[in-house]
Amino acid sequence: MRLAAAIPIAILAACGPSQSIVADDTMRVPIYTRGHALDPGIVDPSRFSATTPLFAAGMLNAGLLKLGPDLHVIPDLAVSIPTISINGRVYTFTIRQDARFADGSRCTALDVEQSWVRALQSPDRSPLVWQDLGGIEGASAVSDGMANTLSGVSVLHRLSIRIRLDSPDSTFLEKLAFPVTAVVRPSPPHSLLGLGPWALTVRAPDGGYTLRPRKHYYGGPLSLKSVELLPVSNASRGMDLYRKGSIDIAWVSPSNYFTYQNAAEFHNSDSLDAYYALPPRSAGVDLASRLDRNALETSLPGAVTALTTLVPPTVPDYVSSPPTVDPPPGQSARRSSLSLDSPRDPIEKDLAQALRKQWETSRTGSPVRVVHITFMLPDPGRWLTIALAQTASPWLRSQLAYAQTLTEDPVSRMALYGELESWVLSRGYVVPLVSGKIAYLMKPRLQGVQVTPLGIMPDNDNWALVSIG
Repeated sequence: MRLAAAIPIAILAACGPSQSIVADDTMRVPIYTRGHALDPGIVDPSRFSATTPLFAAGMLNAGLLKLGPDLHVIPDLAVSIPTISINGRVYTFTIRQDARFADGSRCTALDVEQSWVRALQSPDRSPLVWQDLGGIEGASAVSDGMANTLSGVSVLHRLSIRIRLDSPDSTFLEKLAFPVTAVVRPSPPHSLLGLGPWALTVRAPDGGYTLRPRKHYYGGPLSLKSVELLPVSNASRGMDLYRKGSIDIAWVSPSNYFTYQNAAEFHNSDSLDAYYALPPRSAGVDLASRLDRNALETSLPGAVTALTTLVPPTVPDYVSSPPTVDPPPGQSARRSSLSLDSPRDPIEKDLAQALRKQWETSRTGSPVRVVHITFMLPDPGRWLTIALAQTASPWLRSQLAYAQTLTEDPVSRMALYGELESWVLSRGYVVPLVSGKIAYLMKPRLQGVQVTPLGIMPDNDNWALVSIG
């Protein structure tokens, strides 16, 4: 379980001394760094983390797969979704013939294997490297320095590769869609050659970067002349620039959601964020039965939606039917004491205030934690794991593990997830509260960009579709 919120980013158009937008086919992309230097995960996939803007990381690098705006996995370097063995452990990919690195050299299956070896052996690697690549057979030996090749990766042909996992993993394709698994080639002395649509040309003194269209990009010609990545200290600064007419997009914080939601330039999406109440077993069913989610939603800023399931609505291909929760006779725990998992989270604070109007609260009541949870992988199983800390049930744990093996049977897997979710909710182990939203102000002149649950993304995740009108 990861309790982290993705850092938002915004796209800015290049501006002259007057700070007015000029149609020079250049875009400025500030990364909200919260006062730190530009995230190294943007340039080096092995350092990609939960706080690295996915949008920016995908500019320079590419992997076998990627996520579309609807969070479905689509091919990138691969010509198609791979063939998968019946046991769910072996994946066979074919790499597109026109994939070239920034220096014009062709990408091969061997480059894929060597890039993953590099990531697993990197002393500065992100924890996500092991999460996404650690399931490949031989990854442990490579990570420990005992091997320099992945025994589970076989190069069948210059453009064909077979990947064998230690055990079935229904989320493996989603893992391959994140930049941590991107394919890069080291270029001495200290640079990396990527396969994304943009090539790094200049690093500015302020920590920013200038990107130019990559000559050999396989996704089609890019309309934009260049992109500048600039570290920006906070969301307020981005909004100020937007008001001055200097930017194309600015992130709208939850506290400003009501202010801008009726503006013509306002665009939003459900996000991969959700808030829950984690009560003791004796109180959960009672609290859930007394929760008016519609009243909860209307009493909060517009950046949330009432949530009745454990899985946010942004997770694709998952439909559940939550049970009606009725408090068992004689087991009503009328009073509760609320604590916030992240006291600085403004939505958690608003939630606690709204819950106190619905639930009888006191310092001596049943302890209830209000938590904010997000997972980068849009898989229902990840969200169901939040119940594991609330119950020691070996059945729940074993069934979640079994669902991971149903790689080739997604219908049965989703049906099992629905059964497990209903079981958790009927016992009150977790009480869903609200799911989050993500919003931006966007100038009409910017074409081919949309707001998705993962932030800003080109239409169909294709930079060739982005232009300035």
